[in-house]
Amino acid sequence: MNIKKIICGIVAVTTIVSCNEYLKKVAKENKETYIESLDQEYIDFAQVLPCVNPTDLNNSKISEDDFRKLSIFEMQNYIINTYNVNYFDLVDAITLKMANKIKGDSEDIKFNLNSEAFKITKRDDFEEIRSLFNILFEAKFNYALEKENLNAEDLDTILESIIVYSKYSYEEGYLNMNLIENRTHSNYFVNLVSNEFFDGAGFNLYYQLIAKNQFEVYKNKKYQEYSANKLAYPSYYGAIDNIVYGISVHDYLNFTLPMFSTGTLLVENGNVYSNPIPLEDKIDSDTLTIKRNM
Repeated sequence: MNIKKIICGIVAVTTIVSCNEYLKKVAKENKETYIESLDQEYIDFAQVLPCVNPTDLNNSKISEDDFRKLSIFEMQNYIINTYNVNYFDLVDAITLKMANKIKGDSEDIKFNLNSEAFKITKRDDFEEIRSLFNILFEAKFNYALEKENLNAEDLDTILESIIVYSKYSYEEGYLNMNLIENRTHSNYFVNLVSNEFFDGAGFNLYYQLIAKNQFEVYKNKKYQEYSANKLAYPSYYGAIDNIVYGISVHDYLNFTLPMFSTGTLLVENGNVYSNPIPLEDKIDSDTLTIKRNM
């Protein structure tokens, strides 16, 4: 089972519509939905997150200058509908094209030649699509910096660390970032990390990552092996999207490789998740927002 999740909003009949309010509504409605979804064999993201697929509508093409003026959600909807592509096929296509240019990569990157991702890379307008996708990703990256109060180097350290655990899985990239985010909602982890660094450090994703005895890939610097080619991994984009869209799909605080532990497998062939946040340990969103902005 190859579960794909498509993260953003709505396209109107005649115009591209920002889905900020829609995402807020969905996040509120699904606050408990992801917990119910854990009764399923795997999380079906399409049942939890708002979906966007290509429609029959083709938007009139606009210049790159005008494209840059759109919101993140408008940019994404414009690409999907103007070029009639599935967003996650497009992520696969972008990373596939980049991975093919990497020399000496020890991992075997396999794509079915009949897959939609491969077909997209062969389209005459692929370079045009990729150019717009790069603008979209830059906008997402900058938004994530502002939202999480991070600098670019620290955010990249988080993302590269997630690649070590997630590799070519957009799904696992999203889930891994979700887990680190969960720790900033846990009194236990917030206090643990704040006591190690400074008051309030536990509300920051970066300090959660680098705290003592937490994420081995930071301690052993394994993440640095992915710095040069980070954009060739779908998990990099999945992790960014978790920050940008802010929709939680699980409540876990720990994960391990499947051969090392028992727990919950959230996507097929993924990591094993455990230790959901106890209700008495959970920090409410309003308190978290106030403390992060202090």
